[in-house]
Amino acid sequence: MFSLRRSTRVAALAGAVVLTTSVLGANTPIRIGTMAPDSSIWAKTLREMGDGWSRRTGGRITLRLFPGTAGSEQQMLRSLRISKTLQAAQLSAITLGGLDDAFNVFGLPMFFESYDEVDRVVARLGPILDQRLERQNLKILSWGYAGWVHVFSRTPVRNVGDLKRLKLFTSSGDDRMAGWYRDNGFNPVPVDASQMLASLTTGMIQAVPATPLSALMFRWFDHAPYMLDVGIAPLMGATVISMDAWNAMTAGDQQIVIEEARKAGARLRTEVPKLDAEAIASMRAGKLMVTAGNVAEWRAAADQFGSAMRTRLVPADVYDLARLERDAVRASRPAPR
Repeated sequence: MFSLRRSTRVAALAGAVVLTTSVLGANTPIRIGTMAPDSSIWAKTLREMGDGWSRRTGGRITLRLFPGTAGSEQQMLRSLRISKTLQAAQLSAITLGGLDDAFNVFGLPMFFESYDEVDRVVARLGPILDQRLERQNLKILSWGYAGWVHVFSRTPVRNVGDLKRLKLFTSSGDDRMAGWYRDNGFNPVPVDASQMLASLTTGMIQAVPATPLSALMFRWFDHAPYMLDVGIAPLMGATVISMDAWNAMTAGDQQIVIEEARKAGARLRTEVPKLDAEAIASMRAGKLMVTAGNVAEWRAAADQFGSAMRTRLVPADVYDLARLERDAVRASRPAPR
């Protein structure tokens, strides 16, 4: 389900397939690993996607799911691209951002205010991001949603100054983002997402940007019981397939694969926001305390952050187009009475 480019194990919503044969044979399983637990909505939608593939291709294409895959997304990516022990893996937009900076646009703090804005930007940028990722021998089948990120912390966070005083989780290996945070007065601590709970328990980190659903699922809120009520960013991912595997399919099977993947993505778009809200209610019934932040202050800081991240972390043309589409959604809303 994020530094403010957060990496949660659930946030992992992407995959890639590499096959050595020139044509996929009957009953050829696509092996896909995911950090999401077996009972999660992400694993369930992957299974539904695989069922659709098998049913509609007459068993020519099937899916073998490995939920709750151990290790980090980077390890899964290596298994996918180098050792090829996996043919597919769910990957977050954060990991995809390591392949191409354009995907970093989804991690900009408070760049988006609503899912409608995200939908509009995904629709407009989708073909561009497709082309950029194809240079990495991967093709996007569908986008997935993993929730909306909030700051969870060991002590209350109400303003930017409060957050700067805490040891903030950033994704391990993301040196540029950690450097950006340091340059702007934050105290980033790079940690692998698989070590999040242990790091919160020991106090190695004191604040983590995460979705409510992931904070509940992995019990991070037990050690970070304060949640800022200001949403930071959507947690995005995409189901992708390697061009090798894509090109090994017939045109008819390609159409089936992408249609079923998009059905899975549409279900996530519908279900995940509701699950996020349910997670907050469940945690509030326990020990979670929600702290009110000054939205205007956070938005002013976010505008500053976004401008600073343009070109440094997100290509200028991608940033500008995303902002244009986002602002079009805002302009179309009825004026407040």
